[in-house]
Amino acid sequence: MKHWLPILLLIVALAPHTSAQGDPLPANVILFTALCESGQTHVFFITPDGQEVHEWTTYNALSPRWTAGGERVTLLAYDGSLWGVYNVDTSGSGYQVPMLEGDNYWLADLYSDFVWSPDSAYIAYVREPRLWVIDSSGVELAPPVPASRVGRGLSWSPDSRQLAFVGEDGQIHALDLDNSASSLTDDLLMGNNPAWSPDGRFIAFSAYTDGELTETSRTELYVIALEDGERRLVSDDLRLAVEGIQWSPDSQQIAFEAYTPSGDGTDVYVVSRDGSDLTRLTDSDGYYRNPSWSPDSKQLVFTYQPGDNSAQPALAVVNANGTDFYRLTDGGAWVDEPQWRPTAAGASAEPPAEPISVHC
Repeated sequence: MKHWLPILLLIVALAPHTSAQGDPLPANVILFTALCESGQTHVFFITPDGQEVHEWTTYNALSPRWTAGGERVTLLAYDGSLWGVYNVDTSGSGYQVPMLEGDNYWLADLYSDFVWSPDSAYIAYVREPRLWVIDSSGVELAPPVPASRVGRGLSWSPDSRQLAFVGEDGQIHALDLDNSASSLTDDLLMGNNPAWSPDGRFIAFSAYTDGELTETSRTELYVIALEDGERRLVSDDLRLAVEGIQWSPDSQQIAFEAYTPSGDGTDVYVVSRDGSDLTRLTDSDGYYRNPSWSPDSKQLVFTYQPGDNSAQPALAVVNANGTDFYRLTDGGAWVDEPQWRPTAAGASAEPPAEPISVHC
């Protein structure tokens, strides 16, 4: 795979800025992106109590995602000419040259679909429209397989041996690393957003329920038990256009975002994997998006923007039962993509006295 800049130059140009040079991030921390006055998007971290907030990158970067162990962060970064996927040590060292590089056309594909395996050994992504899997040195494991550009979403099994994806037929499939694929559904109008449970026993996904796709079609949330293939509707036939599916770390609950019935906002819901205890966590007064669980499965962080667009999106935190909602940031800067560190000890936290300002 061709590298467009010398390794040393990339390391210097893309070195993260930390609160103290060489110091790791705090154990209990949330990564997010913020739109700066320069027009660039930088990665920040904030502690759930608001006591620490720092700009972690000083270069254009998007889509930060923790690796499964919480020791590294994968992100998209721009070196001045090309976008690339990087795997960065939280101490600010151990950078890898891009395994994937491209111009702005590439960015749309990488931003939506690239995902590292839990063991950080592989990257999967969709392009052209094919599902590709490469190892951490950029070597293709096998020829790509057909995948849908409409039904987005890729999800690795916890053991990094299989990958759930939406095929070009709109069904949910599982790809083994030996390049053999099996169908998990055969009767969906169009599947979307497959998400493997952390215990490896279930896959959640959304699917259209109408007889044909129209502008008013809505999706529901389903769970497949991989042991026997049983499929269960868990969103109670709400017809809410389900997106943003996230399993709790203990594999007992699923968080998701869904449009309000009027279509002029989104809410965040939590439901048990058997379909019981469906709870709306937010108040249908704006756009609540991008839920991410705390490691103890007790809280969620997400973005919130008022429905009247009177403020930019802010970070908000709420208990998984819907209590103790608080804003973590003040909406002074456009923030997005919150990701709670998956291994944070003592993850639950008290809210700050006032929402925190973010500037760059």
